[in-house]
Amino acid sequence: MKREVYALQQKVNLTPSEARILDLYLRIAEDGKFCVSRKTIAEKLGLDVWEGDDPVRGPAGDNRTVRRANVKFRDMGILSWVSGNGRPPLGQANQYMLNLNKLKELTEKAA
Repeated sequence: MKREVYALQQKVNLTPSEARILDLYLRIAEDGKFCVSRKTIAEKLGLDVWEGDDPVRGPAGDNRTVRRANVKFRDMGILSWVSGNGRPPLGQANQYMLNLNKLKELTEKAA
């Protein structure tokens, strides 16, 4: 997994945070699928998470770094998701799908 992230990082200039996020996704995904909130992703990576809505940073528990990385990965064609309705146990977290074929295609081109 690290090899794929490194190859992609070289090809598309992933930031260190984006590389860490992608590495986490590859580690937790089962057949490319995983279900987790952005807050949990941020917490697992030690990124800033806050309580309460913030006009600058966004909704409670959100993390702009994770949101930006997800959008970049979506635009690259390696990530898609269905938005959830809150963090478990009260709600459903986002359901993500990594496009492992597209990731492989991009990393092979980078090699």
